[in-house]
Amino acid sequence: MSGRKVLLGLSTALFIALVVTGFMAVGSPSTARRVDADRQRIERLNSLHYELQAFYNRSGDLPQSVEELRSQNRYDMGYDPTRDPGTEIVFEYEVIGDRTYRVCAVFDSDSDEDRSGYDTGFPGNNDHPKGRHCFEREVVKEDVPPEPGVKTRTQP
Repeated sequence: MSGRKVLLGLSTALFIALVVTGFMAVGSPSTARRVDADRQRIERLNSLHYELQAFYNRSGDLPQSVEELRSQNRYDMGYDPTRDPGTEIVFEYEVIGDRTYRVCAVFDSDSDEDRSGYDTGFPGNNDHPKGRHCFEREVVKEDVPPEPGVKTRTQP
């Protein structure tokens, strides 16, 4: 075997080893797309939480439906936080207590597949399996009186 063939063989083997190592470290391109789509879902769910918190601060109650939240929405973020960014389907939302709610989404991957160490900055658990998953979250009761003229369900 000539020196050129040996060098070519070693270079090819090294290249293949680097590609395989790269896929093992960060996953395949399709995995990366699924993980990225799920990050966007989590960010949207977190935005929805902050919208619900603002609604609660204004009215003293959680909205009974996504439609009620939309009718009171005063913020223009350039997107609708009540909709899945991939499918545009409205997230499932249900009030389960005075300050607690459940929100559900369908995820393309298990959160364990995200190896980037990405942090949403949301002070809660965003772990999820692949498929439909629900989060129970709570808004914080703040000493903020409802805005003047805003009727609450708790007022007589």
